[in-house]
Amino acid sequence: NVISVFSDLSSILERRTGAMNSQLPLLQQKIKEEDGSIQSRIEKFMESWNLSKPVEGSLSPAAAMESLSMFAVQLAKIAEDAKRLHSAKESLGLDFIIDDRLNFVDAEISDLREAWAAVLPVAEKLQVLCGTLMKDLNPPKVRKQLEDLVSDVKSVPPKLRSYEAVESLLEKLQRNLKMQPLLRDLCTDFLLLGRH
Repeated sequence: NVISVFSDLSSILERRTGAMNSQLPLLQQKIKEEDGSIQSRIEKFMESWNLSKPVEGSLSPAAAMESLSMFAVQLAKIAEDAKRLHSAKESLGLDFIIDDRLNFVDAEISDLREAWAAVLPVAEKLQVLCGTLMKDLNPPKVRKQLEDLVSDVKSVPPKLRSYEAVESLLEKLQRNLKMQPLLRDLCTDFLLLGRH
């Protein structure tokens, strides 16, 4: 009985192995096609990232954060597909090369998010301050608020200070501080009364 069962199992194994071996070239071809497709997606993603990554200091922090979130979602999908493809290649004994560019972009997105997140609250406070009506402005109070915002930006961790988002906001705040004498002159009681 044992010999008979073993013979049956051997026969089934031979048929399955034969079927798998006959399908192997087709599987390898499909994997190669998928590899080409993923490589194309990676190249398009890299091109889009290099052209559109939010590094300009003139961007609004909220828009930059939204853009980074969009890139992060795209990157995660491509990285997951590439990981699956590498596993399939490994199981079929095909050669594969890991594209380190995706890891580099992932780290870059993380660093940019950190930089933009650091300036977002300061930029929002500055926007509120800039939206204050002239009649409601108190120049000494405005100066103090601007100085506090400059301190907030200067307290950003050293590794983030070199990002254009941080440098640009600091320059903007310092320009506003330099305009304080003009603001004080414009807010004199005489000018305010003359507007009524």
